[in-house]
Amino acid sequence: MYDFCILTPTFNRYEFLRKISIQLQAEAIENKVSIVHIIIDDSSDPKLYPYQDNIINWNARRYRIIYKKNPRNYGRNEFWKTWNRLMNAARGLRWRWIITIPDDHYLCNKFFVVIREAYLREKAMDPSIWAMNILVKNLKNWGTDRYVDGAFIAERSFFDSFGWKINPPPNSWWRSEVLPKKEIINPKGSGVGMVMSYKPSIFQNKRIAIVKNVSFLKPMDIPSVMFPPERWPNRSKYWGLSNFIDDQKEEKIRTL
Repeated sequence: MYDFCILTPTFNRYEFLRKISIQLQAEAIENKVSIVHIIIDDSSDPKLYPYQDNIINWNARRYRIIYKKNPRNYGRNEFWKTWNRLMNAARGLRWRWIITIPDDHYLCNKFFVVIREAYLREKAMDPSIWAMNILVKNLKNWGTDRYVDGAFIAERSFFDSFGWKINPPPNSWWRSEVLPKKEIINPKGSGVGMVMSYKPSIFQNKRIAIVKNVSFLKPMDIPSVMFPPERWPNRSKYWGLSNFIDDQKEEKIRTL
């Protein structure tokens, strides 16, 4: 039984994912927790990003890696396929909590202690909670309790609710990006969070906790792969606002 199962999709981010791996190893040892880290590589260039050759050497005490590579690049429009592979790998393992971490964010200090305490606190106040977002992406409008985002903590029951498998987003999800003569400043994401949590949160009377005004992850200073800045130069104005907890003098957590 692992204390935590970490899910990370990655693409062409070898050096940055290695930094996350080192952080996870250190946190596991310091906080005496066991971790299994599932990484799905969306068909990165093996010459420039040598995951497969070197990732076995990342295993350490209390930290185990499971690495799989997609047969081809699924990208943003088929990101749901990458997520199905992540969930399929996690389903057969025994763990207490699952946490999803992007491949381009640093962890806060005492990450597992802070995350677990925050989640249990929210759960104690509202037993209907079965997942909690851990990254503030947009301070203006990230206020829904319906969707999980690309970084969250959850229990097994959350994934059980939709059978550990998601379908592609509906065509209407992409419509705003293909309308002619319309500039898209902040295009929609992959749709994975929406299809993963929309039905469970509504029809099973469950809630996604929103930790507002503070983030437990901090974006690295690197361009987005899913939303290249040359295509969406204005997106940076709206994306990646963090309020990283380690940068704050006081921990200010407020949920909706």
